[in-house]
Amino acid sequence: MDIQSFLQSGLLEAYALAQCTPAERTQVEEMLAQYPEARAELESIELALERYANAQAITPPADLKDRIMRELDRVEVPMTPPADNLLLRIFQASTVLLLAAAIYFGYQQSQTQTQLAGAQNRITELEKQVVDCGTSVNAERAIVRLLHDQKTKAVRMGNIIDTSATPVYVFHNFESGNCTALVDVSVLPKQPAGKYLQFWALVDGVPKEMGMIDTTSANGLQSFPCEPKAAGFAVSIEDDPNGSRKPTTVLMLGMQG
Repeated sequence: MDIQSFLQSGLLEAYALAQCTPAERTQVEEMLAQYPEARAELESIELALERYANAQAITPPADLKDRIMRELDRVEVPMTPPADNLLLRIFQASTVLLLAAAIYFGYQQSQTQTQLAGAQNRITELEKQVVDCGTSVNAERAIVRLLHDQKTKAVRMGNIIDTSATPVYVFHNFESGNCTALVDVSVLPKQPAGKYLQFWALVDGVPKEMGMIDTTSANGLQSFPCEPKAAGFAVSIEDDPNGSRKPTTVLMLGMQG
């Protein structure tokens, strides 16, 4: 594994959190010994974790001392004549100290468990973010591959209702019967409440429903599986959020050259 792939793999984060398998730990330590930038990145991660732990540290409440003193007041310590039973007096003092320590450390243990639970939740959240990030990266790579494919054709869809509006492009790719249409939804006109946009492929002069358009799609692009024989594409305005079997009001239309 090259250094850049290693730094992006998440192994350093897992190593800092002691969540590596033995094989992963060995791999990380080999990379740390070989690459100074890997060591620097690990130190940066550890510093970030330390800052997070410090930020989450809980100061014992101000009334903790009073609570300990109230517990001590309830303890009945038998009084003995100042005589001189030194051993008994040492035992009594030790009992008081042990009780105070038990109360304090019981409180500390409770707070530590709370902090550990919070840290575990944060780790779970970070792991989910890593998975989501990986999914997003894979989607973006698929888009880049499609746009750079020589078989991809750009189809310009003009606005039928407002001819001065910004055109929308469909990047159409097909091979061996598999077809993908990538629609630039970022420039589609915003619709009022209760109006929805639906995407169509025009096959043999007949519009075929390909799905509803989400104008909030990541990167402003939305992909659809479509017909390889599509001669053109269209976008319609619909009243039903689930779409229609036939276009109601055609908004955008474009044909392949």
